Amino acid sequence: MQASLATARGSETATDDCWNRIGVHGDNSCTELRQHIHCRRCPVYATAATALLDRDLPPESIAAWTRHFAEPRAAAEAGANR
Repeated sequence: MQASLATARGSETATDDCWNRIGVHGDNSCTELRQHIHCRRCPVYATAATALLDRDLPPESIAAWTRHFAEPRAAAEAGANR
């Protein structure tokens, strides 16, 4: 059985990834599919997406991106963007 989306990503709050069980990536038994046609149009899916995008980034990710953007640009790359 698949772990929930949030649990797999290490979030504190469990998200019901119903689209993988009863939605378009599952057995298509969700009664909401009649109304929404696809899980992407369902409010449950939208709420899960919002929670995923609004979560705090892990400190190691912030540090890695800080190092990335702190590096000087390569000469060829700098000239190509002018």
